Amino acid sequence: FFQAEDGIRDAQESRGLGDVYKRQCQHLTPHNYLTSIQGRFVYKDQCTKCFADPSDPDGIDVCLACLNGGCVTKHKHSLHHYGTTGHPLVLNLKTQLKPKIEQEQKEEPQVTRLAIGKPGGADFASNDEYELLTRVKCLECDKVIDAPQLQGLVQSIINAESASQKLSLIHI
Repeated sequence: FFQAEDGIRDAQESRGLGDVYKRQCQHLTPHNYLTSIQGRFVYKDQCTKCFADPSDPDGIDVCLACLNGGCVTKHKHSLHHYGTTGHPLVLNLKTQLKPKIEQEQKEEPQVTRLAIGKPGGADFASNDEYELLTRVKCLECDKVIDAPQLQGLVQSIINAESASQKLSLIHI
């Protein structure tokens, strides 16, 4: 049998569950990813070419070498970026609705006073209906990779202000 994971298929016969993650990608070298995103624009909200966003069926890919955002399915700008730059490693960002079960099980707290975000007050931030799914992919190897050495970079990208947020602050 062959191992498949999220639409990325291995040509080799599988050696067991999770095999896709166990084989390390030869492109997982410091040359192919940033060690810091400080002072850089992170294009994670939309494709820089067609404005597709993480809510698209396959989300968007953020290049780990230059932080360019590219669509995965609409016009395949992520693959085009890889073809022109040779940057194989990307962080795929995809948003999806949280399952209804989770939302229904949450009991809405009783608002007892006018205080946003305080105990007994309204908490608008906790009503988030979407979750962010992430995975690191190598476009050259066409597979999802497990890369513990990229956890810091991935978390920095997730927590960073997007380029559009930074640019809107500049123009105010």
